[in-house]
Amino acid sequence: MKKLVVLLMLVAVPVLWPTSSEAKMIVSATGGGGIAEAGVIDNIPQPGETGVSVTPEQAIAEGLLKPEQIPYKVVAPKAISVRADSTAMAKVLGKLKASEEYPLLFQGKDWAKIQFGDKQGWISSKPKYVSIAVDGERFNQLYEKAKAVKAAADKKKADQAAEKRKARNFRIMILVSVALLVIFAIIMLARSAGRSSSGTNRHMD
Repeated sequence: MKKLVVLLMLVAVPVLWPTSSEAKMIVSATGGGGIAEAGVIDNIPQPGETGVSVTPEQAIAEGLLKPEQIPYKVVAPKAISVRADSTAMAKVLGKLKASEEYPLLFQGKDWAKIQFGDKQGWISSKPKYVSIAVDGERFNQLYEKAKAVKAAADKKKADQAAEKRKARNFRIMILVSVALLVIFAIIMLARSAGRSSSGTNRHMD
């Protein structure tokens, strides 16, 4: 009987104990991550009134966007020159229209790189020439897309973890059924052996 118990334990342990892949799947079911969409921006300014659904700080805290993914825009109160490089001697590509918004690609100490139509150009980044704020429309699009991607990824991981648990529970059910059948067979054999022993003893008497 002791040997049978030991045998059942040896069979049960690998079935009941989750594999490393199962454990990783269960742990990762609550994980998440953002997506890379926006251009890199250095020296990110503090956002003002942005009209966003959540603040950039909240999006970053939720792990949906990284600081360098927050999209910014520039607005010039009056027309200023857009140049081909970050120097006053560079070729003039055109002029920013007063009060119109342009996507910010990079912000340096004195110069900022912007999307100027189908070109990229440089403008002065000094506050007296331009104001910089979070691009609310682009930010909302990135945030909603990142949230949808994360929700889909979380659901997929949770479904995979549920399938792993279902398969594990099925193995447990099979093991328990086999164990019960083995115990039942042992009991029946023991009873049969007991009856045979009693009949032999009576015959000898």
